[in-house]
Amino acid sequence: MDSEIKKKLMKKLAEIGDNSDDEDTFAKPLSVSQESTRTSTRTRDRLIEAERQLAMRGEPSKTSTRTREKLEAANTELAKYQSGLSTSTRTREKLADAERKLAANSTRTRERLRSANEQLAEIKTTTRTRKELDNVEKAIKTARKKETSSYTLEVFKKKQELLANLLDQNKHADVAFLVDCTGSMAGYIKQTKDDINKIVSKVTEMFDNKLRVAFVGYRDHSDGFMRIETLGFTENIEEFQTFVNNIAATGGADAPEDVLGGLEAVINLAWSSASKVVFHVGDAPQHGEQFHDFGSNGDSYYSVEPSGLHVEDLFKNMKQIGLKYFFGKINNSTDKMFKVFQELGGTEMVKAVDMSNPNLLETRALASITATIEGTLSFTVDFARTMRVHGTNLSALSEVSDGGKTLKDYSISDAEPDDAELTPLEKVHWLTCLIGKLDNIREIKHHIGTINHRWSAKMVKKAKQPFSEGAQRISYHGQKMNYADGGRNEKIVLKEFKHFGSGRDRRTDYIEIMETQCVAAFLAMEFNKLAPTGSKKINFIVVSVAQVFDESGTPNYYNVEPLLPEYAKFKKWNTNFGAVNIDEQLIQAFSHWTYDITGGFLVVVDLQGIERSNEYGLTDPCINCKEPRFGSTNMGEVGIQEFFRTHKCNSVCKTMGLKEITLLRKAEKVVKQILWKV
Repeated sequence: MDSEIKKKLMKKLAEIGDNSDDEDTFAKPLSVSQESTRTSTRTRDRLIEAERQLAMRGEPSKTSTRTREKLEAANTELAKYQSGLSTSTRTREKLADAERKLAANSTRTRERLRSANEQLAEIKTTTRTRKELDNVEKAIKTARKKETSSYTLEVFKKKQELLANLLDQNKHADVAFLVDCTGSMAGYIKQTKDDINKIVSKVTEMFDNKLRVAFVGYRDHSDGFMRIETLGFTENIEEFQTFVNNIAATGGADAPEDVLGGLEAVINLAWSSASKVVFHVGDAPQHGEQFHDFGSNGDSYYSVEPSGLHVEDLFKNMKQIGLKYFFGKINNSTDKMFKVFQELGGTEMVKAVDMSNPNLLETRALASITATIEGTLSFTVDFARTMRVHGTNLSALSEVSDGGKTLKDYSISDAEPDDAELTPLEKVHWLTCLIGKLDNIREIKHHIGTINHRWSAKMVKKAKQPFSEGAQRISYHGQKMNYADGGRNEKIVLKEFKHFGSGRDRRTDYIEIMETQCVAAFLAMEFNKLAPTGSKKINFIVVSVAQVFDESGTPNYYNVEPLLPEYAKFKKWNTNFGAVNIDEQLIQAFSHWTYDITGGFLVVVDLQGIERSNEYGLTDPCINCKEPRFGSTNMGEVGIQEFFRTHKCNSVCKTMGLKEITLLRKAEKVVKQILWKV
């Protein structure tokens, strides 16, 4: 049988011709077919696969087309007779060479495969989920188109006129200093007198407003006519200082004092401004077991309140007036009392500040007052934004009911939680965005509506309670699992709106915040290229949107960003309402530059974050823009005017050749106010 096979193969190979390469390749193995190892099916398959792979990578074949055809015919003949073809030395070398070339490409192939697997791991969604995310993107595009429609722009301009006048009315404030005036409080009384002029000057410079101040000093029931001493609201700072200078630190028989009597006197003041602040400083609690743990031996009025006052009624009245109450804590004896106050008034109304040293009074009072005014102005912006236009009548605006606004249930926890205190791992839909490279930065306004979005999936943990709050949002500690980075957990901050209800806490609100920070980060990157040599960099941290579903299937949203390690040193340089808290030249020049580089289209403000040795790490900016973009904090042209109302061009502005327009803006504002009144 072997002899017959050999004859047929020799006949077939004779047809190949006198090609020396082919003879060397095929004749020699046949002449020693009895002694050589026969080629298995696997060997032939490897050779064919190796040559196929080389052909796909553009490797030139060393065998002619005709030869390959005859090789294929020979192999077919071999298969027919179920015989083996011995592999020559040259064939084995060709196979080894092919495998070496495949191995050379394997590293790159493995890297591409790993990258592909990582991208697949980023988001493994069901068909239904992909459809849902596609619908989200469609809704976003529809909203963007609506933002720039001619009708929407006209409504936005009309609301701008309304906003300008509402802000002018609501920027004023009444501040009552409620101070324990017993013997241990002499240093705090003197500090109030010494600091009041600086406090008033700084507030009025920030907000270009009127600030009325009042003073209520309280002691105890045993102090007779000196139990309560009151100065009503006044704009005359000298009058305030003279009154406080005549207050003596005296009285107070036992440890507790007549705190409720002081609160009653505060309620009876003639409050009238939009922002109403009570700044209370005291080192002793109210009488009664409800407010302290001294026991009956340490309290002369432990069981009965001599004036018949009830704390529940007092805080109900304070709420109705719209007071914001800040308690300056001096020691721990007042903790139980403050807890009662906060339970009655709520966390939005009742807050504690550190007053362990009299020297803290200026900074703590100033922060409390400015936070209250900013909260009022923020509410004003939100109010103007939600005003409804009736049909096509742009002159007809009506108030939208705020009855659907509900504060979420939370309490502030300052301590950073450990792993056991975080919620279990949850898979969330994760949205990021990016602005592509622009040939001309001044054209950015034409690209805002085409910011690129990318969805993925992440695993996160979140603290049960927030660690801080602002005028609109609360912030939680959290962790993001980075499996692609060896499973290292990244510390993050998850931020959500404090209120829910109709037109609030929506997905679009969170996306607008993300896009706002994306635009601010892009502009900062360009600014860094042009800033004076040696300047610190201005960088905004990356913000994403997380979509989490609760047990009922309802989506909840958070803005997510990396945790700033130095968050305890958080600073705020300027605000959305023109206030300059810290006059850092580079920061203020950046805000001015954003207006200049966009041709007056927008200005980036509300700059806050961490200062490091070589950079400013910023977050949560606001963008005042001439179009209705960037969420509810966008004050439009009004906000732009507010920035230039207080901005003073500095050396950085001049070095960068920025235009001095502050005086022009002030003149324009005066003209508009006159026209409005006419």
